[in-house]
Parts: sequence; structure tokens; C-alpha cells
Amino acid sequence: MDVTPANKATAALYNYTPHVFNGNYNVFKLWKRYFPKVVKLYPDGTILQVKNDAGIYLIEGGKKRPFSTYSAFTSRFKPEQIVTVTKDDLDNYPPGDAIRFSNYSLVQTPDKKIYLLVDKEKRPFASLAVFKKIGFNPEEIETASSSDLSLYTIGKTITATSTYVTGILMQDTKTGGVFYVVDGTKAPVIDKILLSTKFKGKKITKATTKTLSKYAKVDPVTLDDGTLVKTDSFPTVYLISNGLKRPFADEASFNKLGYNTKNVITVSSQFLYNYQQGDIITSGTTAQ
Repeated sequence: MDVTPANKATAALYNYTPHVFNGNYNVFKLWKRYFPKVVKLYPDGTILQVKNDAGIYLIEGGKKRPFSTYSAFTSRFKPEQIVTVTKDDLDNYPPGDAIRFSNYSLVQTPDKKIYLLVDKEKRPFASLAVFKKIGFNPEEIETASSSDLSLYTIGKTITATSTYVTGILMQDTKTGGVFYVVDGTKAPVIDKILLSTKFKGKKITKATTKTLSKYAKVDPVTLDDGTLVKTDSFPTVYLISNGLKRPFADEASFNKLGYNTKNVITVSSQFLYNYQQGDIITSGTTAQ
């Protein structure tokens, strides 16, 4: 049987290694053993972009979810959080559903239901009258298909008595404590770093203790997925991923994956204690 090598490398293998006795197979096997491919695995919450490519992707559920618009990206993350990778690195992930809408978008589905999109939730309005009473503009409503919202979970219904549905920062004039107030609840902001990161540029409204007592106290505000963090008392860097703090194995792993030390924020040990620890992040796995 005639064999036509596809390239010079294959031709060289046939010239210098006997094709009988599994010569070419042994070369392949030895190459894989001594020169394995290192697959970089990025945790959920990481933002990836191939150099000189416009596409930006969120790693979520082990898939790469493209942002349909730049505003959909910037409404959730900051440009400096992007990790630049090679096309091979990005190709390690199967494609996921596109992220089409910006955070806090108002959308309407074919069944005429209107939702406010907040993080990973879609909050339905009790009625069109409620929508108008709260003060939203009907011209801001975008059309969404059922598949567009398939990955959002149903959130709390917005009613006529709902307050601050998009959230507001309130500071107790007596104690100085700051809370994130949203829809009848108040979440303590227990580390001031949150005011310059998660709530950067957000106005703080003064409120009396009596006013704040009307809201039910809930768990403290936490950092968003994709945030790099450490404490001032220990050098270990963590990535917040799916609500867990995942430590990097070492500085080499951090650097090889392409993260930037400029994006690491320092918090108190007490604040970081609120997170359960997840799996260690290494620079990759070896594919045989």
C-alpha cells in the first residue's frame, strides 16, 4: 500500500524510524510522555480574552460564556480583571450561552412578563402597574427570549411595597455602620474595602438608627466572583469563585495563569473568614 506523508515531519519519521515494529507509534508515545501538553484550567468567575481579539468570556460552569456587548461585561466586571490567554487556552472550554444583557436590565419575555435582572436572578414585577409605580421607564425594556434567561433563577417578586429594588448604601448616623439596603433587607458592609471596590462611586445616604431598624438584617455583603483577595497578615492570594475562597498553590501558579498582582485587594482576616475555602488553584493539569 502506498503512503503519502502529509508533511516533512511525517516523512522524516518514516525515513528514520521503521514503520514496522510500531516505530511511528513509539515516537508518538514517547513524545507524549516527555513533552505532555499542559492544560490551563481557570476557575469559575475568571474573565478570559485572547490577545488582539475583541471577544471577552466568563468562565462559568466549566464553559466559556461570551459577552454579547461590552456594556454587558462592564456592568458586572472591570476591564483590569481580564486575563489574557492563548487561543489554545480558550479552546479548552466548550462554548456556553452568551451573556446578552447588562446587570439591572429590564426585559420582557414573549409571555409579556417583565423582569429586572440582578446578578444571576430574574426578578418578576407583580404587574405592569407596579412597574410604573416604582418609576421605571417602559422605553428601557428590552425583548428577551426564554433561552436568553434560561440560566437566571427566579428571584423575589417586585411588588408595590418593594423598596430600593436596585440597592442603596445607608450609613447609621449614630454608629457609623454602613449597610447595603435592598428590598426590605439590610446587609452590613463589614470591610471598608467594599466601598472602594464593589460599591465604587456609589453614593452613601445618611439614615437614623430608627429608619434602619425597619429593615431585616441579613448576612454581610460579600465580594463578587472573580475577585482576587488576600489579608494583610498572610501572603496567600485567593480567588472568589462560586462564593468560595480558592487559594493559589503558589506565586508561580498565579503568574503562569496570567493573573495580575495589581488586581489583588487586601481585606481583614475577619472579613475573609466569612468564606468557606475551596479547592487549591494550580497552574494547570497535564494532558497525556
